[in-house]
Amino acid sequence: GIIDSSFTNSSAGSSGDGTLYPNYVKLTTTVSGTTYNTCWRIFRTTASGGVKMIYNGLWTGSTCANATTNAQLSSTAYYNRGNPSTFGSDYYGTKGFIAYAGYNYNRNYAYNNTGNTTAISNDTLFTNGTASNIRTTVENWYTSTIDAATNSLLESNAGYCNDRSTYNTSNTETTTTIPYAPSTQTNFGALDRNYVKTSPSLACPYPSRDLLTTSKGLGYPVALITIDEAVLAGNGYSNKEAYAATSYLTSGSYFWSLSPYFRSSNGNVNVVYVRSNGVADFTYVGDALSVRPVISLKFGTTPESGSGTATDPWVVTPPPTMQSIAVSDVAEGEEVSLADERDYQIYTVKKINGYLWMTRNLAIGCNGSGSSYGDSVSSKPLTSSNSNVSSDWSTPIALLSAASSNTQTADYTNPRMQCSSTYGAWYNYVAATAGTITGSADYTTATKDICPAGWHLPTGPNTTSGTDINKLVGNNTSGWQSATTGLTAFGAVAGGDYDSGLHNATWRGYWWSATANDTTIRYGLYYDSSNGQFYGNGGDYRYVGYFVRCVRMS
Repeated sequence: GIIDSSFTNSSAGSSGDGTLYPNYVKLTTTVSGTTYNTCWRIFRTTASGGVKMIYNGLWTGSTCANATTNAQLSSTAYYNRGNPSTFGSDYYGTKGFIAYAGYNYNRNYAYNNTGNTTAISNDTLFTNGTASNIRTTVENWYTSTIDAATNSLLESNAGYCNDRSTYNTSNTETTTTIPYAPSTQTNFGALDRNYVKTSPSLACPYPSRDLLTTSKGLGYPVALITIDEAVLAGNGYSNKEAYAATSYLTSGSYFWSLSPYFRSSNGNVNVVYVRSNGVADFTYVGDALSVRPVISLKFGTTPESGSGTATDPWVVTPPPTMQSIAVSDVAEGEEVSLADERDYQIYTVKKINGYLWMTRNLAIGCNGSGSSYGDSVSSKPLTSSNSNVSSDWSTPIALLSAASSNTQTADYTNPRMQCSSTYGAWYNYVAATAGTITGSADYTTATKDICPAGWHLPTGPNTTSGTDINKLVGNNTSGWQSATTGLTAFGAVAGGDYDSGLHNATWRGYWWSATANDTTIRYGLYYDSSNGQFYGNGGDYRYVGYFVRCVRMS
């Protein structure tokens, strides 16, 4: 599936006509008080259903059709011969070495002045420890133009293939070893696929070493287009009749692709670029060409308006944040999508009986940076922006594990959690309260937690006072059973709990409250999917893993 039904016609033909095949997007962002309306053109879908887009300049006030030098960053020597540089230009001549070819590359591997021709294994050769000049340029532009909230809309692991598969002069792929300083030309995979065989591919031949993501090699979810992607969008080599010489990627200027082309016998590395008329070509990395950043919108992103044409582009803006929203901003019964500023995961939130309630389980500490729920605990610490909790709380989080009974072996000390791509995350009470309710003898109400700033772990239930959960239910009885309007709006999911290291009772849903039942037990909200009933008069030991739904009162 493509992002949204609005994007269905975004598959441009070889002509790339923006009227017949609408593919224009306007992205509105704000950085340091300055608003940017950047224009983009969709050129492909991703394996996860998102869409990749290439920068097409700034909105002029009437159009996104910037087929001029405004469609890219200024023409400067991003691939110069300086140190550090990109795609092999650190060392050339007899010292040339294709490990230096890359958006990220290895410039630390030793070489000698005699032109040693020893074969090096791929694992050693393709260490990607150095960011190229062009990557630094693109990411600096990204951070100065695209706000952090937009991360919630972008695929962090869409993948950008810096393909360095190689072919020898007999056009046979070299898969295990590559010459250190060959005296003959070494061709990269992009040359073989797009110039020799005319068979472009979106697959990355060696993803473990060459597929760049924010978890491997990229600082931000932005890079460049590959020549395979450009060819499939309508570009091509002028001597290849199978491809059009012009396409909607034409920008009126030369711009680099992500694809290395060949390393010449004298050590110079050449990279593919797109000419001002749309024809694909290649040149030495020392030349000064422009760049056009590429980003990928997530599956599920919905444009606010527009039809995808140059004068009426699809308009996409990042969602407001949980930390900035106020209860008065949302109408009773209205459900909105909000981003958590801490990791830019998106949550649905609904106004129920005058309060804002999360209608999706919290997952802070799982995969962040706008990603979907992860299936494992992130290496990042579980942090909180709650004003009552230090933002740098860095206690390591472990997986929920053994606590067989209410005995001295039960863990009331260590924060533990478990992530799920389906349900969100289960937290023990130490984790849910940001490490503040510990030990087996604490009867106090939790006032510190892992909710976003302005939100908190709900209080209650209680039979004598209007706690948060009582207000959700619409009564002051802690032992209700039938679902009320508020509980129905809550959007309960039967995800079970985590106890003794096991995922249990999957026909029920469990959520922590801030209120103690006794020293070791906290009240919770229970949902039983077998009968559609809710229970508010029980609780569980604090070492058990429950869900967290935060609430906002103002």
